[in-house]
Amino acid sequence: MRKRILYTVVPNLECGPAPVALVRETRNSNDYIRKTRNHGYVLLQYTLSGKGLLTTGNHSYNLPHGTLFICDVNDPGYSYRYHPESTAPWEFLFIKIKGESFRLWTRNMNMKFGYIYHLPIEHSLIQNCLGLLKHNWTSNIITASEGIRMCANIQSALLESKEHNESNKVKSRIVNDSIVLIQERTALPITAQDIAECLEISREHLTRIFKDQLGVTPYRFIVNMKMEKAKHELIQSDTPIKEIAYDLGFSSPELFTQVFKREYKLTPKQFRATYSI
Repeated sequence: MRKRILYTVVPNLECGPAPVALVRETRNSNDYIRKTRNHGYVLLQYTLSGKGLLTTGNHSYNLPHGTLFICDVNDPGYSYRYHPESTAPWEFLFIKIKGESFRLWTRNMNMKFGYIYHLPIEHSLIQNCLGLLKHNWTSNIITASEGIRMCANIQSALLESKEHNESNKVKSRIVNDSIVLIQERTALPITAQDIAECLEISREHLTRIFKDQLGVTPYRFIVNMKMEKAKHELIQSDTPIKEIAYDLGFSSPELFTQVFKREYKLTPKQFRATYSI
């Protein structure tokens, strides 16, 4: 089953965020898999029932009922599919969103919070999407302001899903302080132990907080941040790979290449040749 609405935004703003398509779909075959595509949009996908599987680099995430992911479809190394261990149909919504500002916001969200978010099916964002898909529309013309409002509602819903109650403010502050330290020391080797000592907490406590707040260890966050910066430099600049390696705190270009290839199955040189503008 597939129900789709294609959006036309008037006037069309080149850089402004706008929905491209809203789709409801059901899949029940292990043959269903989607990978990185060379398109300039963001994909948000929400599981209504059944279960899917998202893979990013070396990490896999289950996508059960109430779970959504968001990512730039140009993000190398990502794919999603019908869960190979599932027997029930996988029913989901997905929204395609264009606009460079929304793509940048998505990449920042992925770096800070990861790819996975949770919303109840009763959430207004999900109910509004389901309501739109009840109409016998295959296309919908909306104004630029309506498109921006729809994208803003998505941003608000995802941010709210990651906001924590009063008791978690200390944890959030520790994470924010850690991120500042990591960003300030991008060109230096930095470990979870280094961060913990600066914040005067134990490495074990820091790791627990990172897993609770971001779903990843400090080490994984550091690697993700360095790899995001590396991808940006490889795509957007002609900076020599050796210089990028040292600017990101790697002790040698060989180590940088080893880590990069482990993450994306491509060497930095291959990645630049494939994705550079």
